Amino acid sequence: MVRMGKEMFRNLGPAALTALRLLCRGDFRAFKAKLARKLGRPPDPVELYNIWLEQNKLSGTQRALMRAEAERITDPLRISLLVPLLDAQEEDLRGSLESVQRQLYPHWELWVLRAAGSQPRPSGSRQDRLESAAAKDSRISVLAGKDSNALAALNAALEKSTGQYVGLMGAGDELSEEALYMMAQALKNNPALDALYSDEDQLGPKGRRCKPFFKPDWSPEYFLAFPYTGQLALYRTSLAREAGGFQSASDTAQPALWLRLLARGACIGHAKGVLYHRQLARGRDSAVAKHERPTATAAPGTEIQGTLQEYLAATGHEGTLEAGPAPGTQRVHWAIKGRPKVSIIIPSRCQPPKGGGAPYLVRCVESIVQKSAYRDYELLVLDRNEMPEALEAQLRSLGGRRITYAEPFNWSRVNNLGARQAAGSHLLFLNDDVEVITPDWLEGLLEYSQQAEIGAVGARLLFPDGRLQHAGVFILRGSPGHPYYGAPGDEPGYFHSNAVPRNYSAVTGACLMTRAEVFGAVGGFDEGFNLNYNDVDYCLKVIRSGRRVVCTPFARLRTMKRSASPACSPRSWRGSGNAGRDGARKIRTSASRRWSSRKPEQFPDSGFWNLGSGSWNLPFGFWLLASRVFNIQACKSPARSARLRSPFRRMRPGRPRDRTWSRVRPAGKSSTPPAQHLSPCPSRTRRQSSPGGQ
Repeated sequence: MVRMGKEMFRNLGPAALTALRLLCRGDFRAFKAKLARKLGRPPDPVELYNIWLEQNKLSGTQRALMRAEAERITDPLRISLLVPLLDAQEEDLRGSLESVQRQLYPHWELWVLRAAGSQPRPSGSRQDRLESAAAKDSRISVLAGKDSNALAALNAALEKSTGQYVGLMGAGDELSEEALYMMAQALKNNPALDALYSDEDQLGPKGRRCKPFFKPDWSPEYFLAFPYTGQLALYRTSLAREAGGFQSASDTAQPALWLRLLARGACIGHAKGVLYHRQLARGRDSAVAKHERPTATAAPGTEIQGTLQEYLAATGHEGTLEAGPAPGTQRVHWAIKGRPKVSIIIPSRCQPPKGGGAPYLVRCVESIVQKSAYRDYELLVLDRNEMPEALEAQLRSLGGRRITYAEPFNWSRVNNLGARQAAGSHLLFLNDDVEVITPDWLEGLLEYSQQAEIGAVGARLLFPDGRLQHAGVFILRGSPGHPYYGAPGDEPGYFHSNAVPRNYSAVTGACLMTRAEVFGAVGGFDEGFNLNYNDVDYCLKVIRSGRRVVCTPFARLRTMKRSASPACSPRSWRGSGNAGRDGARKIRTSASRRWSSRKPEQFPDSGFWNLGSGSWNLPFGFWLLASRVFNIQACKSPARSARLRSPFRRMRPGRPRDRTWSRVRPAGKSSTPPAQHLSPCPSRTRRQSSPGGQ
């Protein structure tokens, strides 16, 4: 009884104290959200998001410091904002004007662009108020165009803009008061940036903010499949002019402008923070919001198709564009150059399943031989002199080649041995307990592995019951994590992030393709990691070499085991050959110290996964917001893949969960978000900024 009482207090005592503390403090919204979650009813996503907003709002001190720092700048960066305006949108313009005039950063200019035929209205009308605002503030200008959709006025304003950077803003949309300050600081800290985008949300009824989109750092593969950059976006004025300006007054045309900029080698950055508020009525016209439409998938528009072909030609690639797996997405089929040989390297212990039947290795090799449409490959199976003669004969009949070794099993050493024996220009490291699902899986991996900018490619792995095992690896709070682990196989993810190819910090070694030249250049797998973290370590070395890591959902395989734990979970520490839990911790600490410069005990956080969308294992979008409020951790429990840690301590007023975007330091010190939120740009000659973007 005493033990039972202690256990009950251990489980219920902290929760009761937390609930009492919240009620005494009057924090009823947080109490309601916590209670709803415990009762199995998810909290209202808008309510949850507004809790986060309340905790992360600017204080009066922060606001004053930002304004003072902006006014002290001797050579300020000027930002030009263009607002295309149709007659039907004039009633929405007031909120946009006020949000721009409230900016803590004063070095801006605003161009309001009328469509052809718009005439000034009687005194007191909305348009008259626009003229009055322009007369009172010299930074506001009104320009009439010759086109019914204000396109001519838009490009005319682009030519007349005096700012080094220019951005497009929808009528009715609003900016947070620190928006231009944060963007200007990011551009100042990284002068090589040619384009910069921020996170955004939407304005619902009565101006209530909802549906936030916490975006990742620059992810080229994700962008080509789903133009996620949205708003707020700023472009270097000179480069935007060079790229032909805007070809439509709607922000749905901005992906085409992004592609034209990328074709000219533009350097892209991400300013972390919800800086743009899209009017909900207009939100469904944006490329970002298309994912919410319950309509059939449509073919990509002719404008984006033509621009994509220009981009492919400029970057030396060939490919075709087709409709993606969800509305608002598309798929680029990259043409495979020639017929490169793929060496499939499979370490194996040649063991049958526990319930009996053919060994995993046989089923794996048979699925490759019988289902693969691409035939230019070789099969290399490595074992520790454990393969029976009958199995060896069967492997030989399937076209496989056996390589033996005598040392104790070390995953990294064995795969390095296979790489040295391989004859292919592409190396595919594969577990022996997986089987092929999609016949074009090799082509799906090759189309990315062949690209010089990409160093490693991973596939989607499913459990036998169809649940997700692997869809990429990211790093949060110093731990590698598997997004959507255990979720349904068709889980689209946060803003289609699980339905289309995208960049990650790493992919699992259970199915990892890389070019042989890249493998040799980065030194292969580190044999100090005999079982875990070797794949993460390799991918981080690939990224350090200037190449990207991609995970594609179009190459799908199935693991033959009923369950498996992520390599970062405690379950994988048992019997791993790493001397148990303590040995695994030592290995993890060694890897973390190697890769992290901020905290020796952590891996570097992944820029490809915004902390605002860190609850990867839950199927609903609003749970992805919960990571900001409830401090969801990575891969600590293999059964849940996530847990809550001291949630309400993080919700205490004055102690926001994440202050990175709103932190302001005393004068003389930079108040810019940490550099890891800005995508690194390739080394090249930097364009010099000057008035007018020249």
